[in-house]
Amino acid sequence: MANAPTTPTTLTIHGVEYPVASLTNNAKAMVNTIRMADREMRRLEASLSLARIARQALGNSLKAELATIKKADAAATTH
Repeated sequence: MANAPTTPTTLTIHGVEYPVASLTNNAKAMVNTIRMADREMRRLEASLSLARIARQALGNSLKAELATIKKADAAATTH
């Protein structure tokens, strides 16, 4: 069985180490909000990456489709 993650006893902010126990409730709330924002940014970056991949794939498919149309148009005008 895996050990449960432990809560850090210190927090380093801008190179300064603070005991978590000494933080005010307001400071703890801000730290939690920053962590939440970081998680959301990672999620959004992953979504953006997927959208970029999908856009590239669609662009490639469109290029192939347009090439087919161009060939069909060229064949129709030569007959």
